[in-house]
Amino acid sequence: LYRQAPSTAGALSAKFYLANITGGAPSIAIYKDGATAGTFRIYESGRILMQTQGASSTAAATRDLPFAMESGSFAATAQASNSASTYNITFASNRFTKAPTVIPTIRGTAGALRHTLAVQSVSSTGAVIRIANWLSSAGSAHTVDWIAIQPTV
Repeated sequence: LYRQAPSTAGALSAKFYLANITGGAPSIAIYKDGATAGTFRIYESGRILMQTQGASSTAAATRDLPFAMESGSFAATAQASNSASTYNITFASNRFTKAPTVIPTIRGTAGALRHTLAVQSVSSTGAVIRIANWLSSAGSAHTVDWIAIQPTV
């Protein structure tokens, strides 16, 4: 398959190829101004490898793209002083094939600064985020944002 983007005045044209590189995975090669600008290799396992090209179409950088990602947020209620609460998050069905890395962060007022977030019981279907308030007074309600990443297959 070959596709050349239409060229307009003052714009650069680009070409896209789907190819099966000898000894490698099926690929999408992107050409710009007659040279390879980048390649995406798609492996049977689901792994996607991105390679950017430098001068004379030589590989400049090669990196895996994350296999799966999901993000979300939830409203956490005001937390009593020196106490903790847990919140369950559920991932979309079949999003992950194994337990991802879950990274939470808290949004809120200055009262949220002495809260601690911990991730527990992570599986391919969900996780538990624990919020502890270390203030000597009740904390305020706030929002917790999270991202879950499974870097490889």
